[in-house]
Amino acid sequence: MGLSQIAEIALRIAKREGSNDAVSIVRRTHWRMIRFSNNGVTVSKNKRETELYLYAIIRGKKAFLTTTDLSKKSIEDATGKALGAAKVSSDRESLSIPKGHFKYPRKLKSIGDAKLNEQKLLDIVEVAIGAALSEGTSRVAGTLTAERTEKFLCTTGGAEGDYASTIYNLSVRAFADSEATGQFAQVATSFSNLDAEVVGRQAGQIAKDAKNPRRAEPGKYSALFGPMVVANLVGEIARSASGSNVDAGLSFLIGKLGQSVTSCSFSLEDNPTDEKAAGSAPFDDEGMPTYRKTIIERGILKTYLHNSNTASKMGTKSTANAGLVRPRPFNLVVSAGDASIEDLISMVDNGVYVTNSWYLRYQDQRKGDFSTILRDGLFKIENGQIAGPIKGLRLSGNMLKLFGDIEAVGRERHWIRWWEVDTPTLTPAILVKEANFTMPSL
Repeated sequence: MGLSQIAEIALRIAKREGSNDAVSIVRRTHWRMIRFSNNGVTVSKNKRETELYLYAIIRGKKAFLTTTDLSKKSIEDATGKALGAAKVSSDRESLSIPKGHFKYPRKLKSIGDAKLNEQKLLDIVEVAIGAALSEGTSRVAGTLTAERTEKFLCTTGGAEGDYASTIYNLSVRAFADSEATGQFAQVATSFSNLDAEVVGRQAGQIAKDAKNPRRAEPGKYSALFGPMVVANLVGEIARSASGSNVDAGLSFLIGKLGQSVTSCSFSLEDNPTDEKAAGSAPFDDEGMPTYRKTIIERGILKTYLHNSNTASKMGTKSTANAGLVRPRPFNLVVSAGDASIEDLISMVDNGVYVTNSWYLRYQDQRKGDFSTILRDGLFKIENGQIAGPIKGLRLSGNMLKLFGDIEAVGRERHWIRWWEVDTPTLTPAILVKEANFTMPSL
């Protein structure tokens, strides 16, 4: 069956079972993955999958269904079970989905390369490995994934649309020795926009420069965060701006609309309409046409990200950010500054240059108190120059204070997405006047 047939069958069954509002989405994905280590390809996988997602409302209660078993009988059985479970749920809200026959921009009908080319994927890996080794590293590892996804949506509210998109994710980790590593990543929609040379060289240079680190002293220092780190932190800003997290009390941005939440040097937007960006889409998961929106403008929080449900609760309109379960961004874009990375380093008398961070966790999500492990190249800055590699520090602090202390923003931006950063994020490096560095607990 075609995507539209599958989606329409599920929608009809949901209506027959008593659902007054429903969204049916079918995604068909061709996925390829190449994993490499020790300077060579070790795994190559290829998968094709079609999946049905159904969100239905019955008597003010929500039902969700996800299945890859797409026979008509299986869809009917699964839909009946999902709606049956919703009927006996104790949760009840005033829920509905948007109504309207919407128009979507043609430029987002097909995003990125139309086909995945196995040989070109292997060529990308070869270039990335070679670039990292050329910086003087000994070993290179990483992954390259490519996905071509077709998506069809229809709703009981009258929305109907389809589009296709391609996403390439390249992540490279280089090793100069056991303590000297570097990582960099990039996301793109086409081979022509994926620069494996830059990704490999960035990872390799960080690893080479990280050799023979000395143990650092914990304390408060100026902090220069590279794009990999900024993308991770910015994702937390967007997560806190999600209407569902605000409603659940899991946001450090609660009650701060129209207020200063970061330095005036920082601006952030969500842009689903850039046909060259990997997260773009003509509509959200309720069928609402997407649009470009400012989340933070020169430090001021301008909007939360809403679906129809969270917007209704807060007395506002949907921002067309509906995900399958909760509001989410499509492409996060940090405004560029005017400083080169060398300029940013020269502004620091006593600081730390952080190139990567993993495993961010909250001690108090409502307040924004967090800590994260610092990985790969970590460097001390003294008197405006890199003084050498260091090790043994963890970043601990508060999100609002950290972003409020931004002093300067770099001009060179990179598209980042990897397993710590699930939303494609275009970001430069940023300089923070004071950050708290602690010793990792054993």
